[in-house]
Amino acid sequence: MNFWFLVVSMIFVRSLDAYLTYLITPDLKFELNPLVSVGNQGWATLLSVNAFVVFFTLLLLYYSFNNSVHIYYPKEKNYTLKEFISFFLYNEKNSFYKIYFRVPYNRKVILNFCGYLFARVFTVWSVIIVSHNLLLLHLENYHFYSSEWNLWVLVYLAILPITFYFFWKFFRLEYRKYLVNARSM
Repeated sequence: MNFWFLVVSMIFVRSLDAYLTYLITPDLKFELNPLVSVGNQGWATLLSVNAFVVFFTLLLLYYSFNNSVHIYYPKEKNYTLKEFISFFLYNEKNSFYKIYFRVPYNRKVILNFCGYLFARVFTVWSVIIVSHNLLLLHLENYHFYSSEWNLWVLVYLAILPITFYFFWKFFRLEYRKYLVNARSM
């Protein structure tokens, strides 16, 4: 995806989410964001944290668009996807399972990965949040079912499959680049 498309999309959906939240609950009485529901914070904190998260995510995105990671690809041919991920993150062909309990050694790789992942996950998840808020505003039945069935839990849980999708997409894209480079070795 284009850098500027992601930047504009993220800023737009985050702004739209804040606006819709204000329309639904100007006093934040019904807001389920943990900053409000648990931390008892108001609009100033909510907007400040949102702005910080967007800014930090966009910094990581900028980094990922301006720093190539192909120099960290294996120098040998015929790595499987699993071996490639292992080498890419840990410089070892057979260390794939470290992803569950160890931070990767190469900070540049992890910054690039986070820039790719966070911007896309945050944008797609925000679209789901905005859709949820629009349905709350315009469909009384949805509002009833949302409160009866706690649909907000599904909205928050949606971040998990989105994250897994973009995790694998990132590595599949990098693996394809590796395969092209490996052919020319």
